[in-house]
Amino acid sequence: MKMTAFLPTAVGALAIALSASLPAQAFTFSFGSSSQSSNPQATGASALLTFDFSEVVGNSNAIKVDLKIENTTGDSIFGAGATSSKLTGIALDLLPGLTASSFVGDQYLDTFLTNVNFTPFSNSADNFSIGIADNNNFEAGNANAALPQGATSQISFVVSGFTPGKTAAELEADFLAAYSNSKDGIDIAARFQQVNAGEGSDKLLGGMPGEDDDEVTVPEPATVLGLSLIGGVFATRRRKPCQA
Repeated sequence: MKMTAFLPTAVGALAIALSASLPAQAFTFSFGSSSQSSNPQATGASALLTFDFSEVVGNSNAIKVDLKIENTTGDSIFGAGATSSKLTGIALDLLPGLTASSFVGDQYLDTFLTNVNFTPFSNSADNFSIGIADNNNFEAGNANAALPQGATSQISFVVSGFTPGKTAAELEADFLAAYSNSKDGIDIAARFQQVNAGEGSDKLLGGMPGEDDDEVTVPEPATVLGLSLIGGVFATRRRKPCQA
């Protein structure tokens, strides 16, 4: 069941100002063959994220993040060779000291979660800061309304708590550097269900800046051994490695 959308009073004025943002600073980040899978073999499900950072006019303490999430499953064949999937959500860490609020979702990803336990890539003492999902239980549950391959989701939220005077371009560079470093404990992950290859579902941790479509491999046999408007405040934790 979807979460009901509402606007916290404390961020009402900020939300009104979001339409008057200064030009954005952007980067792309991909989940794919370079990501760590929760399965012995990746299914081949993939996604491309585009982060746009822009300063909020009239509020030097807030920067808006517009996030485009594309389910690119089938664009590049790898792992078990999936060509179809549903992306049920992403989990991501914020930079230390930052808070997030004023979430706006869409028809596919309309739920904002906090302190996300995303096994096997986190535990109760080491959770992701936030999750953006199709429902409250995006690790399991019904994925019928989630983001299908070839489709795009557009969401946004606002971050604050950074050093006064920091620009959108500077914050964008900080996030890009953090997500590109697999050893700094600031991570990003994606969850896929209804995958038509391999284990049938997948969780991917990390990836690479830009589009991860350079590696195309012949699919291997799947193994049988076995990831609106709302406000919140979150902490960044160090991720524990997934053990094969």
